[in-house]
Amino acid sequence: AQWIASNSLCAGAHTSASIASFQWAMDPDGNPATTEDMPVAITNSWYDLTISALTECDPSVNPYINVISAVEAAGIAVVFSAGNEGPNPQTVTQPKNVNIGLVHFWATGAVDGNTPGYPIASYSSRGPVVAACSTGVPSLDIKPEAYAPGDYVRSSTPSNTYSYYSGTSMDCPHVVGAIALLKEAHPSKT
Repeated sequence: AQWIASNSLCAGAHTSASIASFQWAMDPDGNPATTEDMPVAITNSWYDLTISALTECDPSVNPYINVISAVEAAGIAVVFSAGNEGPNPQTVTQPKNVNIGLVHFWATGAVDGNTPGYPIASYSSRGPVVAACSTGVPSLDIKPEAYAPGDYVRSSTPSNTYSYYSGTSMDCPHVVGAIALLKEAHPSKT
């Protein structure tokens, strides 16, 4: 496996830095004649509070809609962590509380993979999409689209050790890893 990263979270202009990161991911080597440098999937464990829930479904106000649609059209899966604002409904954080198709703006919630029955973690943000983004089609308004282990997950630390963490930032990489494995087994599938 190959892994690349772009750090836009600590940037002063978070929205523009995140959009630049998506644009870079579409052509990391800067050569439009090559495609093997493009990622199969992008994991996003962040949210952008500058995007208002009241207008986040309006492409003229939410720049992520057009950018992520372009990234997905290029064949790259974009997966977000749903957020840690649960358990109330309509708590998936911006900008992934949008749905324009069954697998666009994918959000992943957290389950406790250490407990029988894999209950949804109490902190995991819930759907459906906010009222301003409702399509009127129940299957499109579902959020998050999937759940994965996010409670007490073993993870590496900067000090070359391991520790256990909880949050939807821990479940999102599970889904991206599954997408990478599926793409390896079925390279022609989108």
